[in-house]
Amino acid sequence: MPITISQTLMREISYPDLGVTVPGGSETVDVTYTAESINAFDGVNVTALYGVEIGGEKSPYPHAFTFKYSGSGNPLDEAEPALRGSLVG
Repeated sequence: MPITISQTLMREISYPDLGVTVPGGSETVDVTYTAESINAFDGVNVTALYGVEIGGEKSPYPHAFTFKYSGSGNPLDEAEPALRGSLVG
């Protein structure tokens, strides 16, 4: 189940016709993370890949996060709660 967390992030303003990007300060937005796959797993540590979405726009790049596996069940099921704990905790 996806998680949504309010985060303050740096913002940039892009002018693609000119190839210019300028700083735009920071902004607090709701970010939705959806665990999509396991990228690496050594039996203890899991690296999961998450889809990231802000304001209905999904990033084309996954977000990777590594956490310790509990040792039971599906490690992908632990990915979103582990990420939430690191961002909110």
